[in-house]
Amino acid sequence: MVKLFTKLKLFHYATNIPLRLYDGENRLLSSALLKSQSMPTFLRFDQYEKELVKPYDDTFYYTNDLNEHYYSFGFACEGKEYRLVAGPSIDSSLSKKQLMMISSQKNLRLSDYDELESYFRSLPHYTSVSLRSTQPLLRYMLSGEEPDLSKNMQKSKPTKEFEEKKAKVAEEQRYHHSPNKDAMILEAVRNGDRGKVFSLVYTQGDGPEGILCKDDPLRSYKNMFIVNVSHITKAVIEGGVDSETAYTLSDTYIQTVEEIDSYEEVTKLHISMLNSFLDLVERAKRMRYTKQVYITIDYINKHYYESISVKELAQRVHMSESHLLKLFTSQTGMNISSFIINKRITEAANLLRYTNYSITQICNMTGFNDQSYMTKQFKRHFKTTPKKYKEQIIYE
Repeated sequence: MVKLFTKLKLFHYATNIPLRLYDGENRLLSSALLKSQSMPTFLRFDQYEKELVKPYDDTFYYTNDLNEHYYSFGFACEGKEYRLVAGPSIDSSLSKKQLMMISSQKNLRLSDYDELESYFRSLPHYTSVSLRSTQPLLRYMLSGEEPDLSKNMQKSKPTKEFEEKKAKVAEEQRYHHSPNKDAMILEAVRNGDRGKVFSLVYTQGDGPEGILCKDDPLRSYKNMFIVNVSHITKAVIEGGVDSETAYTLSDTYIQTVEEIDSYEEVTKLHISMLNSFLDLVERAKRMRYTKQVYITIDYINKHYYESISVKELAQRVHMSESHLLKLFTSQTGMNISSFIINKRITEAANLLRYTNYSITQICNMTGFNDQSYMTKQFKRHFKTTPKKYKEQIIYE
């Protein structure tokens, strides 16, 4: 136990990231943070703590309504179960205007301002992406569990590529995108599909578009960021996020971008914004379903193009097939087989609408081994065949 506490202190000393260690009963055992990094009582850390200490199977990434970033994970050490909460961090220093906005949102007293300012000044500056990159090291230090770096690098690597791409765009005073890709991104956000969101964001757009403010390209870039925030906010609300929470986070990002004076910082903020809103969708889904059903849905959404059996899904959540089927149907309103088909058909429709892939290619890409079966299911859902659906889109 002493060694565990020492490791926490060393990690905090090196990174300035606040750490809290809980036992298997969610009781706080120890913390490694500066006194000023303890959240003021008027901001109520307990409301965020409840989310962070839940027994999620995987690492839980979380951004709250103050735009603070956290992650938490469970681990075993010397035969005992623990949960580690890392954070909060913030993207950058907050201006007086931003702090006043938080004071207003939280209905704070004027006398609370100094404590609020001191608290945020003490927090380390890590975007949600940067904070995530520290997780494998911390997990390895505490549990000795060898991290899957390929998974972590996949999440963080594109940031540099994205910045380089935007720098080039800045020089050309052009912004490359397509309405089709935008629609696919919003659909992925709505579904909380982080992998698809970033795979779309980091692909080259298919056409130039004139900038909005020719006298000030940075102003144009900020305007486009604000438009994106607006669209993303609407998408996450449709994905199940509470509207007040979504709009509060939206206001925070819009206010933050106005304080920025470089393309690079806007780009970093864009990545942080996407991750923060996706965290909200993930949180909403976790609250909507039991742990077993959430894990099952998450697996189907990520592997719908593969062969999936109920037996395999039941083994993943350590339940009998019959129990999982009953639980899944009661919470989603459809059985697992129907859910998988619905997911595949929805993805097929998106590919027909937003790409130039052939129907045969789409059949293979969405897990249908038989094109006639896909056509039959597609017709059942959309009252038309894939071919006619594509033709209707062309003439819209």
